[in-house]
Amino acid sequence: MDNQTKDALISEIESAFSGVRLGEGVSWREALVIDDYGSDEERKTARSQDEKEDWKKVPLELIGDLRYQSSLSFLDGAGLKYYLPICMIYVLEKGDTSDSAIDASLLHTLTNEEIAIELIDHLTDQQQACVRSFLFWYIDSMWYSEKREAMRKFAEKYWSGE
Repeated sequence: MDNQTKDALISEIESAFSGVRLGEGVSWREALVIDDYGSDEERKTARSQDEKEDWKKVPLELIGDLRYQSSLSFLDGAGLKYYLPICMIYVLEKGDTSDSAIDASLLHTLTNEEIAIELIDHLTDQQQACVRSFLFWYIDSMWYSEKREAMRKFAEKYWSGE
């Protein structure tokens, strides 16, 4: 991807998700505790370590940290909305050079009908359109996938932003 396109997409993400807060949603480190069947006290401790007010302050290194590769699967709707923009930016910034599986996890999350339907209810039209732009970029940048056309149709159907 050329830098101009990447920069434009990052700007679109930053604008669409500006001001999004985690609120009572599940946090990134908390999601790992949930995955590990941790206690309420462990969840509280993990949550206290996470940024909850400004997703732009969430370090890209945390998103790509291999310990947290399952976190997307254990976030609730509010947590997905909060971490979605930083995950998309991570893929744009680091996807080609990272050992992280967050790109595959994010693609699965955004192209899974049940998850997408729940997530869409939490997003504005502008945010949905932003996800659609990201998905089209991601699908177009895949070097090969027999599922490319199916993913494109899914993105057109669910991520219309209308």
